[in-house]
Amino acid sequence: MLDNTNYTLLVRVKDAKCYTSLAFFTFVVTNAITPNSDGRNDMVDFTGISTYNNFAASIFDRYGQEVFKAGKNNTVWNGMLRGSLVLPTATYWYRVQWENPASKKLELRSGWILLKNRN
Repeated sequence: MLDNTNYTLLVRVKDAKCYTSLAFFTFVVTNAITPNSDGRNDMVDFTGISTYNNFAASIFDRYGQEVFKAGKNNTVWNGMLRGSLVLPTATYWYRVQWENPASKKLELRSGWILLKNRN
């Protein structure tokens, strides 16, 4: 399975003639980014869940200051503060939420991201 991908599974009970589908999303956040434009681990991307209801995502520094706030049209963090100031190498924390389309329950995730910048 691929990370940050929507899947639809068809489920059928053994020997039954009917089936149903189950939709789910695999959510994975890369824990280390190196925004050096080499095409590998350059950003954190929340695009896969940005269309779900109640989507919100933020990234914070060690003092709890918000350095990135995702929106429907702004779903990628590349290690910069508000898109202009390069942030120093450090550990940052993320918090993200969305409504699970299958269960209609609010999903909450949080964790850390190591940002390794050139400076």
